[in-house]
Amino acid sequence: TILSFGMALRHSFNAPGSADLLEQAVRRVVASGVRTPDIAAAGIVSVSTIQMTDAVLAALDALSPSHPE
Repeated sequence: TILSFGMALRHSFNAPGSADLLEQAVRRVVASGVRTPDIAAAGIVSVSTIQMTDAVLAALDALSPSHPE
């Protein structure tokens, strides 16, 4: 999952700032109501994993267009 990569950034690549940024982007997307079927409540419209990834990437861009570690 995307958050697993966040863990890799933090613990394997020693990039805690990038991990924080990724986690913040995921929080923003989920807070906006975007859900994949595995985390959507019954009766809630869900998006594909590609659409969720696109939403997280857009949130990352909005948070920091260029974020050097």
